[in-house]
Amino acid sequence: MYALQVWGILSSAWVRLPETEPDEKANEEQSRGDVTGGSELSALPLRRYDARVASESKLNYTPDVEAMTTLIVEKVWNEYPGYSSEFFQQTDLIPSTRANLNLALRVLRDGKVPTYEDLSHARSVGAIRARQLVPLESVIQAFRLTERVLMLDLFADTRELVDFRAGTVADLLTSTFDALTQQIINSYRETFTAAEEALRSAENQLVSTVASGLTLNDVEMEDWRRLLSVDVETPVVSIAILWPPGVDQLETQRALRRLKTRLELTNHARVLTGNVADATLVLVVAAEEADQGDAALRAAIEAARIPDGCAVGVGQPAQNLRTASAGCQQSIDAAKVAETRPAERVAFYHEVLIEQLLRARPHMSNLLAASRLNGLDSNPQLRETLVSLIDNNLSQAKVARQLYVHINTVANRVRRIHELTGFDPLNLTDLIEMAVALRWEKLQD
Repeated sequence: MYALQVWGILSSAWVRLPETEPDEKANEEQSRGDVTGGSELSALPLRRYDARVASESKLNYTPDVEAMTTLIVEKVWNEYPGYSSEFFQQTDLIPSTRANLNLALRVLRDGKVPTYEDLSHARSVGAIRARQLVPLESVIQAFRLTERVLMLDLFADTRELVDFRAGTVADLLTSTFDALTQQIINSYRETFTAAEEALRSAENQLVSTVASGLTLNDVEMEDWRRLLSVDVETPVVSIAILWPPGVDQLETQRALRRLKTRLELTNHARVLTGNVADATLVLVVAAEEADQGDAALRAAIEAARIPDGCAVGVGQPAQNLRTASAGCQQSIDAAKVAETRPAERVAFYHEVLIEQLLRARPHMSNLLAASRLNGLDSNPQLRETLVSLIDNNLSQAKVARQLYVHINTVANRVRRIHELTGFDPLNLTDLIEMAVALRWEKLQD
């Protein structure tokens, strides 16, 4: 039964009601004996329900609903997460608590479980609490606390075990709050899902607007700040992710959630995501004191376990969301460079400036490659030797070991490269130009 699951949640919510004065308490206990749980409700101006005559009359239990409502509201307020003035006013809690009590009393009086119409207020409360972003667990606990108060008051004067068999008073009460809880859960989830989709759409729109470079005035920025709870005046770093064709969409969503969670925890950031053209942009809006350095960002990206074949680019930090457009484009450009380097799929914009210069002037870059690498297309061994020479800082001995050839063979190939291209690989200036030409060809490939 659902109630058994919720009773576990309520185990920490035992109601401790105000105790009576010492002399009154002693007199009361002396008159009726040591009764389990009776002292906890002794201060309430309630009319006790005699459980021994439950089958004879259900009208004997007539508690002071207003006093009980006040008690429950006081016990809930500032006790459960979300039940505080940061989310809604305390007075807003009174109507739903009173409605729960009245419904439960009516069920006990009539001996019939509530109808779907009787539960309408629970559906309304579920939707409201979802919009207020009150945790669902807290909403459930608050509802079941009313059940607990009624149970304690109902059976405070009995020494016998409570009978939960079908049709008993305890069963009616538990079934009523089972139904209320189920309605509030359904309504909460439906509303929260709809609200989440609306916020996701708004978040995507903001990211697209920022990336496009459209100017946002103060009024528009304030609207975004309120809607998405984002500080529009703090530094922003853009991360772009290029997904390979045919990637599992479910896996991409999981990777994005992992990335957002890691960034929010380690960078104390508000993370916004949106799709722009063929890339997913992740805007990290961090607090002033947050670590936005390369190491922290790289660690968060690696921890997200982004699927193989993806390329990730990171732009330069922007002062705020208003000026983040350039950083968005930089992250996309860096990701495109990362696509050409499978072994290093994360590229920071400041690390690939040469590639960006080459991509900005493709005609000149083509001329550079053609003139500096002329004749090597038909000689793959010479090209391989040139690349190895660059990678090994001009050490011919290391090149020989890497390519499994004799060092004299390396020397002969270097001389042949000089003859074909007119540029000497052992000359630093010539080698730099040839290395830049090779980078351009790699980008083209």
